[in-house]
Amino acid sequence: MAELHCVTLGGVSSFPAPEITWPAQHVRDENGLKRRLPHRSIRAARVPSQRELFRRAAQQLGVSASDYERADILAQIAELLTRGPAIGQLLAFKGGAIMTLIDGSPRLSADLDAVVVTGRAVRDRQVRTALLADIGGGQIVRDVGIVNPGRQSLQYPFVRVRSFSGLGDVNIRIEVSWREAPLMPPDMVQIRVPREVQLGAGRPHFIRLPVIARIERIAEKVRAFLERGLDQDAFDLHYNAGGLSTGDRARLRSLIQRKLESGDLPEGCDLHQQFEIALGSAQQGWPRGLVIVANPPDWPAVERALNATYKPLLRNPFRRR
Repeated sequence: MAELHCVTLGGVSSFPAPEITWPAQHVRDENGLKRRLPHRSIRAARVPSQRELFRRAAQQLGVSASDYERADILAQIAELLTRGPAIGQLLAFKGGAIMTLIDGSPRLSADLDAVVVTGRAVRDRQVRTALLADIGGGQIVRDVGIVNPGRQSLQYPFVRVRSFSGLGDVNIRIEVSWREAPLMPPDMVQIRVPREVQLGAGRPHFIRLPVIARIERIAEKVRAFLERGLDQDAFDLHYNAGGLSTGDRARLRSLIQRKLESGDLPEGCDLHQQFEIALGSAQQGWPRGLVIVANPPDWPAVERALNATYKPLLRNPFRRR
């Protein structure tokens, strides 16, 4: 007999599939006499579990299950943090995971970046209390791991969480930073978990999260690109370039300047030369540093887009006002 599989908190359980018997039917033969047809029976089709759906989706896209499901896991971790009694109302989110969840970026990230909107420091125990809370009848986080405390942030490099795919725990990284308060009011967005409709074996879960405004996130990404020249930063800037309006560019010019003033570049830095250095650095790793569920664009197209979109917005040389 076939088996159906049911997703439970403890894993996947099995039970016999029901056999469905159709009522007997009658027909008339060539002599006009009624003749009874035999019973027909079928077995119910097996319904794939959510774990299997996640595994199949990852396999079809050519990435590991842990890479594919991290964005949905990070959304749940963000929800845990916003429910924290001491810090929940102080946080807004940004970074690659947010781009995947709300902007539709195909790049997959293992990091969750939280910003303390007041610019004031938070404590390790406050973050741990939020992460280890129960949600939906169980704990998502298995182990918070070590913390790397800094003057302006708390970093958790080895957080171990429960997976959707059932293929073992997934490792993520979390940073909670109070380096600078947001320049614009955060946006409140609704996120569906799982983010792909076809992966929802049951009812979806909707999460409301405060996120840094998109135009401010792009300005921070320009600063990050200038300071470290990573291929991930180049990809994110290229992904956002096509959706910028004339008004966005005007606001972005001012926001980039303000972000640079709180950054690490020295006074008098030639930003155009620094931009070329960052392009060269990103090209060296392209596209090996990307975990992505689509074909990455060719580097010449990325370089052209970044030069045309962002380089003209830099006030050169760099001066703090």
